[in-house]
Amino acid sequence: MIPNDIYLGPSGSERLLSMFGRKFNISPIELKREDRTADGTLVQDIYAKKNVFTLNYSIMDQSTLDDFQDLYDLETSLSLKVRNNSMGLDSYTVIMRPFARDRFKMLPNALWGNVTVILEQV
Repeated sequence: MIPNDIYLGPSGSERLLSMFGRKFNISPIELKREDRTADGTLVQDIYAKKNVFTLNYSIMDQSTLDDFQDLYDLETSLSLKVRNNSMGLDSYTVIMRPFARDRFKMLPNALWGNVTVILEQV
C-alpha cells in the first residue's frame, strides 16, 4: 500500500496504474443552472457537484498506452479508486474521455509522452 496508489478498470477488476512519470489532478465542477433576475441579481441552482480527474504522464511505454486504449474501447463507465491520506480508498464511477499523446520514439515498442487521460465522474 502506497499513498499514491490509483486503480482503474471495470468495477471489481480495477488495476494499479503506473506511478512512473505521473501527475494526478482533481478538479471539482458544479453542475448548475444560473441566470439573472430582473434587477440583475445572479441566482444559481447547483444540482450536482462532481470531479474531473486528470492523469498526466510525462512518458509511457506502448504496453501501458495499450492498456489505457483497451479501457477506453470498453465504452462503459469505469471504477476509479484513489488512495486517500488515511490510507483508505476513495471510490468513484467515471467515464474516460479520448486521450491525447505524443509519440517520442518509434521502436519495436514505441515511447509516448505528454499522455493526458481525463476521467469524468458520472
